Amino acid sequence: MGVVLQIDRMSKIERLQAIDELWNSLVSSNEELQSPSWHNDIVLKRVASIKTGTAKFISIDDIKKNSFGDLKGTAKELSDLTKPMYQLSNI
Repeated sequence: MGVVLQIDRMSKIERLQAIDELWNSLVSSNEELQSPSWHNDIVLKRVASIKTGTAKFISIDDIKKNSFGDLKGTAKELSDLTKPMYQLSNI
């Protein structure tokens, strides 16, 4: 909780600098991280949908023009593709 309160007090520039420092510390670490098994499940599901032709893609232009919630007919697909990853409303 203490870290969250300190982050809330940081300027946007300070938060971006903190992200940069965290990222640099992660990429310079020799420690290997094991992906959770559900990552593989999602990748396999997405690859299968591409192979069967049922995958739905959204262009970068459409994403730039619209918020995720406003893309008619795609909100459910977007939600399904990101579970249990980050919630789109938090991006």
